[in-house]
Amino acid sequence: MNKIDISEENLQERLYLLQNEANLQNISFYVILEGWAQTGKGQILKSITYRMDPKRYKVYSPIDTDYFDDHYPFLYKYWQHFPAKGNALFLLKSYYHRITQGFSDKKYNIEKLLEAQTSILNLEKTLSDDGVVFIKFFLDLKKKELEKRLKSAEKQGKTWEVTKEDKDQVKNYKKYESIFKSYRELTDQPYAPWITVAAEDSSKAKLKVMLILVHELERVLKVNSEELLVKLQNTESTE
Repeated sequence: MNKIDISEENLQERLYLLQNEANLQNISFYVILEGWAQTGKGQILKSITYRMDPKRYKVYSPIDTDYFDDHYPFLYKYWQHFPAKGNALFLLKSYYHRITQGFSDKKYNIEKLLEAQTSILNLEKTLSDDGVVFIKFFLDLKKKELEKRLKSAEKQGKTWEVTKEDKDQVKNYKKYESIFKSYRELTDQPYAPWITVAAEDSSKAKLKVMLILVHELERVLKVNSEELLVKLQNTESTE
């Protein structure tokens, strides 16, 4: 029996085929990448979408996270980026990040924090009932490794990779850990569960996220992407 290829290139091809299948079945999927700083979320997203059709997915990652305007609902900016049926949305610095940022900056008290989390629950339940598939990843990292990566980035002069929040996460690791735990426990629902991935090894974490995403999409779409890929390759070789 041949060993199944789970290289980055293979998984990218399978994600491309699954994206096409989701479009054919008119199923939207929302992928949320959250977690500690310096866990390579951007690089993971780059690998996930490398072979995907850019017309059928959106990436939303607000640069300015300081938009706590009481004139608008908590989720207002995210409402504007929901994709069409059969397309995908990838969120970096999602509404979960807004919770972390708001609580860390002391702009959210406990009452406002619970209100925001309730808004998220309602949103994800409503969209799930409408057929949206949620796949939420949390990239976990120990304090020593986080501190090591920040120091390495600074030593290499990569100042753009080290934000004020990144430094604050090291300084107040326990506080952030508590915030992350709080929103994950409350919003870990059958229709939108959290998947925790250890990010101590960046390369392994990337492949694990990609493989889990492949399996989750296969489960929902009821297809085997490896078989689809082999069939496609055999067809191309006979032409």
